[in-house]
Amino acid sequence: MLVIAAFMAGCQPATCPDPSITLAATVTADSMDPSALTACKGQEVTLEVTSETDGILHIHGYDEQVPATPLEPGEERTLEFTADVAGQFVIELHARDGETETEIGILTVNEP
Repeated sequence: MLVIAAFMAGCQPATCPDPSITLAATVTADSMDPSALTACKGQEVTLEVTSETDGILHIHGYDEQVPATPLEPGEERTLEFTADVAGQFVIELHARDGETETEIGILTVNEP
């Protein structure tokens, strides 16, 4: 019984005492480092993106708060939004010509 309780406790989302969080990621043509970003529902998120490629960054599920954002090599973009929906959201990079899209990461928003 104790083992099960300890396992279940380890599965709970981390507590989020801070009202805001700053996340940083580097985007290449086919990946993002780190590939997994985490925030808590209700947090004000600042996402600092450094780009090593040309394309358009898009976070599914946060389309209205974070519109598709053009990236250029050597550029740093700062995206700010409120993590108001819990769940996992795919982060995609679209080619400027619109012909390809690549899933480069995931944003996980936990319930506090």
